[in-house]
Amino acid sequence: MFRDSRERSRDASYKIKRLLKILLFIYVFFPFRVKFMAGVQAYMLYGIELALLGLFLGELYHNKLQRKVLYPLLFFTVTFLFLMTLSLFLPIVRGTGDLTYFARYVTTLKKIIISFSIAYLCEDLREFVKLFIAATTIYVLCTVIMMIPAIHSIYADMVVIKDTSPLDYEYLHTPRFYTRIGLQGFSGFGWSFRCTFSVGICCCEYIMKKFGFSKTEILIYGMINLLGTVFYGRTGTIIAAACIIFTACYQLCIQRKAYLLLSLGGGAIVLIFVFLYNIEFIQKSASLGWMFEGFINMVQSGKFSTNSSTYIMDKMFVKVSPDTFFFGDAKYTAANGLYYMGTDLGVMRPLIFWGIGGQIIYYMMPLMLLIPIKKYLNNKHSVFFLGIMVVMMAGFELKGEIVFEFCMVLLGMYLALIRGSYSNRLRIKIKKNYKLRHDQKQSFMQSE
Repeated sequence: MFRDSRERSRDASYKIKRLLKILLFIYVFFPFRVKFMAGVQAYMLYGIELALLGLFLGELYHNKLQRKVLYPLLFFTVTFLFLMTLSLFLPIVRGTGDLTYFARYVTTLKKIIISFSIAYLCEDLREFVKLFIAATTIYVLCTVIMMIPAIHSIYADMVVIKDTSPLDYEYLHTPRFYTRIGLQGFSGFGWSFRCTFSVGICCCEYIMKKFGFSKTEILIYGMINLLGTVFYGRTGTIIAAACIIFTACYQLCIQRKAYLLLSLGGGAIVLIFVFLYNIEFIQKSASLGWMFEGFINMVQSGKFSTNSSTYIMDKMFVKVSPDTFFFGDAKYTAANGLYYMGTDLGVMRPLIFWGIGGQIIYYMMPLMLLIPIKKYLNNKHSVFFLGIMVVMMAGFELKGEIVFEFCMVLLGMYLALIRGSYSNRLRIKIKKNYKLRHDQKQSFMQSE
């Protein structure tokens, strides 16, 4: 009887802790504020993050890890700080005075510091992945709830939108962008990327079975986050679909199984019939018309295109001089506030700013984190994980700049991986002598 009571108590405690972890993940990756308590939310979040950061750094200090474990983290940090310093001094030396790229690095540095705090919430890489997917899934479900007109109108006026265009307030109330509301307000490119990343992780789990999801969880999480990409950005939907197709082809060619390919084929046929049957209704709906603009144009003209894709093709690669290609112009934005030279591609912005040399170093940052994570997964299909990551990063870089967001998620994964490897868990346990106690566990990464 007493044992059952203790087990129920532990179970309830575990559920509460997990809920709190998920809420903090949502706050970190989707830092929403509501007007009547924005200040309180901010100070509470900063306080919690600083406390978790201190605990994580304390654990790193008390654990003697092999140097090879910390090398990827050290290389990433040094590379990031080098590029950040370059983004500050290059515009000064070249006389352009454009420090907007440096401002982006400062904002990203804050997010990197936060990555250390949320890593402390995770026992290992597996838990980080589960918490991240839970956070993106809940964010999408909140959007579904906010599509109820009364709730949509109330929350659109309550949410605080920071660091975005004032037009975002108007967008929240327009029929065309009705589905792009979320806890953080107007949800666009970055939000679509996070949902796509969750879809990509579900694809990896389907093939690799390394993160502890059941097949039902893979299906549910994957479908909800795919819906999120439909809500927040068509680029994310296309890339998520590419990840799923890549998964089906990999399963067919490498594992010699056609289950997913046949399922996708059957599902696609059903969706095509439903779409064609309801095409007139979809065209009349502003939000649905925006979501399925490419497919509507395909039916009408035989060509898959959207206003966004047409603009990207027109602005995909701007002509640059040899001097700009090799040394850059030290400019990130133009006088009108748009990106320099009018390019909308993430792959072009660093090239124009500091040339091909800086761009190569820039793209080394995610690779420094991806390679050790792939190695840690230690699976005959771990190359599939790398393939999915490359598909996502390359796809989003052809629409906008995603490396910073990508690195933040990967850094959180690698820090969680490190935390799952060492032996000393730093926990505050009050005893009669009020001393700090360490729970000892075995670790293959502890230095001898």
